[in-house]
Amino acid sequence: DAKARFTVDTTKGCSPFDVTITNKSAGNNFAYYWNFGDGFTDTTNSNNTFVDIYHTGVISTFDLRLIAENRCRRDTQTITLLVLPNSIDAHVTVNGNQLEGCVPHTVTFNNSSTGASTLTWDFGDRSPLVKTPNAQNTVNHTYTAAGVYTVSIQLENDCTDTTIYRK
Repeated sequence: DAKARFTVDTTKGCSPFDVTITNKSAGNNFAYYWNFGDGFTDTTNSNNTFVDIYHTGVISTFDLRLIAENRCRRDTQTITLLVLPNSIDAHVTVNGNQLEGCVPHTVTFNNSSTGASTLTWDFGDRSPLVKTPNAQNTVNHTYTAAGVYTVSIQLENDCTDTTIYRK
């Protein structure tokens, strides 16, 4: 019986992400059909080790799939890879009518950043830091004392980070 088996040296990395793939399939296979999950495919006829490179500007998952085929049947194995960008595009805004007001004053911060996995918020008023996933589009904060505050937001993933400031 065909047995599609392969290993990768790691399943997570930074773009450009080099992954070493080793075909360990068994079963008198005459063809190996590779789908790299990024629009590229290949067909080989031997067990071998090779490197594939993944590029992305946003956090992406790629399903790396092997189909091993012999004269009796086919078998499939899939490994999911996580590739992180080496850049973060920070986009955080506040509605203009929320830039000032009377205490207690609640401000909604709108996040449409790309490339980050987490954001750490320092609202500038000595309140505890708040950590949110980048997928969270809005963050609310209530200021309880009068003043002008500088907000710092650290955006990060496992490859890079950046900090932006808003007053």
